[in-house]
Amino acid sequence: MCLVEASDGLRIVLFGPMDADIDALQRSFVLLSRDCGYLQLERQRYVAAFGGVRILLQCSVSPKGASNHASRKGLFKNTNDPFQFEWTLSAEDWDDLAAMIDGLVSSDDVGHQYLTRHPQDDATLVVSRGEYSDEILKEYDGPDSYGS
Repeated sequence: MCLVEASDGLRIVLFGPMDADIDALQRSFVLLSRDCGYLQLERQRYVAAFGGVRILLQCSVSPKGASNHASRKGLFKNTNDPFQFEWTLSAEDWDDLAAMIDGLVSSDDVGHQYLTRHPQDDATLVVSRGEYSDEILKEYDGPDSYGS
């Protein structure tokens, strides 16, 4: 997972090789839709976060201890930390996102799927399988730099 500055704004790219564990991401979305809880995406075993990007995924009816912005739906950047995001959706929305990446999970083809609403969200989030090599990571100088 990395954060890049694109011509249309910030883009968070969840990418991996053809054997990337996209179904684990799908299961996380399903879990959020059923339990209406929250999770830190970059802490999941199937994610390697580059450039210091962090995303809190949460259901709009989050349990005590989650963000106080849980009633606001969408992907929003933390105003104090440009690498921290909160992605808050309803249980139904998380279930819909799980269905949206079903094609990536079940197919043997290279592909990607956009998961956010442009321009309402503070960043565009895209899941990509087999489209980028690890060479893209050479663009990062450290945890506080954007790729390009």
